[in-house]
Amino acid sequence: MEYLIKRDLKLINLVPIASLFLILILYILSVLEFKISLAEYVLIENLINYQGGFVRRGLLGDIIFKLNYYTGVNHIKIIICIYLSAYFLFIILFYKILEKIWAINPYLFLFIFISPSTLFFPLFDFNALFRKEIFFFIVFFYHVCIAQQTIQKKNQ
Repeated sequence: MEYLIKRDLKLINLVPIASLFLILILYILSVLEFKISLAEYVLIENLINYQGGFVRRGLLGDIIFKLNYYTGVNHIKIIICIYLSAYFLFIILFYKILEKIWAINPYLFLFIFISPSTLFFPLFDFNALFRKEIFFFIVFFYHVCIAQQTIQKKNQ
């Protein structure tokens, strides 16, 4: 009997990993369907660069321009690769924050996880993909991870 309970606990502990893996797959499918979500204004916003002088918000566009110039890869493919890696990092940080919450309070985990204001917002609204806010979310979640480790006395 104890073996069945221990086995079920291992299956229950796979729920956060499986759910975040499912979200990662949904993000990959959404990003690969870029013709739906890569609207013209988002493309223009990502391609603002420093070629005409210093312009705020031009760093990402300048990186894309340089990569396009040196590698010859299409700028849309560069944008897709940058955002796929950014969303992957975002989901990893989100998991690092919530992995401890699942063991303490699974209902809170599900509430935060399913909330449309966290992971599902870009999936519900295709115009929210490929926007630069993801980089701010990554920095914010990274700081939350550092604060969480500091509170738990793992990091000095």
